Amino acid sequence: MRGIIIENVDWSNSTGQITVQVRNYRLPDSTLKEVYVNGTLDNKATMIPQVLQPNQTAEIVLTETYAIMPTQITVEIRAEKSVTSRRITLIHFEMLRVYWNETTGRVRVLVENTGEYPEVNFGDVSVNGTTDQSAVITQKTLQYARYRIYEISLSGTYTSKPSRLDLTIATTDGTFFQLASPFNRGHDIMTISMIRWNQSTGQIKFLIYIPSASFLEREHDLTFEGIYLNGMLDESPVINRVYSETYEVTLSKTYATCPSQATVKVVTDFGAVGEESDYDLTNTLPSRFQTNLIVTSVQFSPGYITIGAKNIGKQQVTISKVSVNDVEQTVAPFTLNAQEEHSAIISYPWVSRSEYTVQLTSADGRQSFPRSEFAP
Repeated sequence: MRGIIIENVDWSNSTGQITVQVRNYRLPDSTLKEVYVNGTLDNKATMIPQVLQPNQTAEIVLTETYAIMPTQITVEIRAEKSVTSRRITLIHFEMLRVYWNETTGRVRVLVENTGEYPEVNFGDVSVNGTTDQSAVITQKTLQYARYRIYEISLSGTYTSKPSRLDLTIATTDGTFFQLASPFNRGHDIMTISMIRWNQSTGQIKFLIYIPSASFLEREHDLTFEGIYLNGMLDESPVINRVYSETYEVTLSKTYATCPSQATVKVVTDFGAVGEESDYDLTNTLPSRFQTNLIVTSVQFSPGYITIGAKNIGKQQVTISKVSVNDVEQTVAPFTLNAQEEHSAIISYPWVSRSEYTVQLTSADGRQSFPRSEFAP
């Protein structure tokens, strides 16, 4: 690639001016000639320097000033030997997560600024039309985050989980964003699966899976606050991390006979709640036939999704069905022996930044293994 490239766009809070930084990438000396802003020629924009040597940068200060930072702007630079145009999002907020803590009743919201303007000075925060004067906003430093993440701790409490949250975020320069999202359901954050009773020991075990797409949970030192069976708190369950973000829970109480049904609930300090209701234990396989297969990875490449799986159990398992967002895909059945890994490649027209849930189903149809990921 050769030409004049736009590297950065910056807005000044004090002057309201927008400065565009451009670079001459691998061209001979090139003269900047015209600047267009949102399709209109800016014939008074200043360019310093106007003649760019190879790899040299220049700053272009646009004529129009903005009392309020524009959320988006399209800049086109016409040079002697190159034309480049770029639509830049300076600031834009998206709601990532809404957490309600069942114990305290407090709500925390995680929002993401996908714009390129690095500094944001927050003003008022309104919840369902009412200003929250005591809301606290802190920036989060997360390894897996692509953009800047902010946590908004609301001051109000809720005795039960609200079904929806309407949030308005204002900045001190007058820009505001209206965000609305339903509260996260348990299975959006964690999945409870493979609840089984062991005839030999009388123990009940199950798996907790936290999707790797939930990087916000992955980077938190997760603490389990409560494990419930049929509404009763288990005071001393044993929780082991068996693989990546998969945990195996062994309940402390033993059962001489298999309970007919089990409702399992998991509460963490991060506000995540997972629940599996009325699970039919009598319809599960005997413990000696149980398999512990997990989806280890979901990778995206142009036009394809690659699903990695590993059998972490002791018994062979055959996968005959693969689905994406509950739609079955064309994949040849495959068998994994104990501790064996396999990758399945499917043709799929995924969309960037969308969430996809893949699920592998065993040949007998009695076991399924899900995982959710966001496309890059």
